[in-house]
Amino acid sequence: MRAVAAFLLLAVLSLSCRADEPPSDDDYDLVLLKSNGVKPDADGLLAFFRNRAADETKIKRIRELIQQMGSPRFQVRDKATKELLEFNVTAMKDLETATSDPDQEIAERARRMIEQIKNGPGASLPIAAARQLRKHSLDEIASF
Repeated sequence: MRAVAAFLLLAVLSLSCRADEPPSDDDYDLVLLKSNGVKPDADGLLAFFRNRAADETKIKRIRELIQQMGSPRFQVRDKATKELLEFNVTAMKDLETATSDPDQEIAERARRMIEQIKNGPGASLPIAAARQLRKHSLDEIASF
C-alpha cells in the first residue's frame, strides 16, 4: 500500500513540473497534505496544528480510547483504534505505555499503532503544513 502511495506521489509530482526541473516544495507539500487528509486552506492547516497540540481533554480522550481497545466488542475496539490514529504523535506517549498493558489486545494494538505512526510522513507533514500556512495572510490565521 505504501509503495502504491509513493508511486502515485512521484507520478503526480512528475506531471506537475517540466522534465528539466525538479518538483517544487509547493507541489510536494500540496500532494503530501492532501494524501494525509489535511486541507491546504488556512482553516484546514490551523485545524491540523490544533489537533496535534496536546491538552488535558485530548490526553483524557486518548486514555479512554486506549482502554476501549480492550473491549470485548470488535466494533468498539476498531472505532477506538481509528480514532486514536487521528491523534497521531499526540498519542505516542500513552501508546508506548499501553504496549505493556496486561490486556494483550491493548498491548498489541498499541504496538501496531506505534508502527503505523512511525512509518507515516513523520516531520515532513508538519513542515509542509507550516510552509503552506505562511502563504496565508495574518487575517486568515488570526483566529489561531
